[in-house]
Amino acid sequence: MITPGQDYRIYPQIKYKGQVDSSEFSFTGYLFHQRKKISPANIQGVLIRIKGVGIGGYDRTFLHYPKTEGPMLNQLSGEIYVHAGLEDALNIDRNSFNESHPHFLKLQDFLWKYLGEGKDAVFKDIRRRSKERQEKLHLNVAAKELSDFVAKVETMSGRSFSLSRSSVHENTPYEYLSSKKTIVFYNNPFWAKNKATRAFQEKMILSLVVARLCSTNMDVLEETVLKFFSNEK
Repeated sequence: MITPGQDYRIYPQIKYKGQVDSSEFSFTGYLFHQRKKISPANIQGVLIRIKGVGIGGYDRTFLHYPKTEGPMLNQLSGEIYVHAGLEDALNIDRNSFNESHPHFLKLQDFLWKYLGEGKDAVFKDIRRRSKERQEKLHLNVAAKELSDFVAKVETMSGRSFSLSRSSVHENTPYEYLSSKKTIVFYNNPFWAKNKATRAFQEKMILSLVVARLCSTNMDVLEETVLKFFSNEK
């Protein structure tokens, strides 16, 4: 499933109006980003239109953006609509620009900042969304693994129980509520920040609690815990 905001995003906030070198210059535009490479390749980059007419093709360098951003540049496509100005920066072929012209330099500076500077910069937003997507994926994987482990322990022990995470801070990392057959994981420094390590900690506590309920002595408890963590189905 394709999720707006996660798998793609349209950035509509390109907007400038002012005086550059004593002449009016204004433009608006947008950028579109998606997780995968833009296809076909000839629409990767940014197209500049002057009064509706496209100048050259899509510029895959984003007006010679000075930083290396890897595959993110191939995942972007957009257009800038110039409403006033920039015409004097056109070369004689009207298919390229005099890159030393003040209007071109202003547009270039604006686009570079839009892409890479400030908390709302495009590349920063792409990285943030990528990180959120990976964290969500890892959480889903960890939740599935824990759910499978719970089912295994329930089957092998012949007991049913549930797990609950609490935001309440306690001096102990967990508590078994026998009346509710629930293991509550409290907010406690015991828990690792790494999600994979946290999942293993929860599995270990789960196995210890259930093994203790099922065991008559330490030898049986040890045997039970090892059985829960074995590869046997």
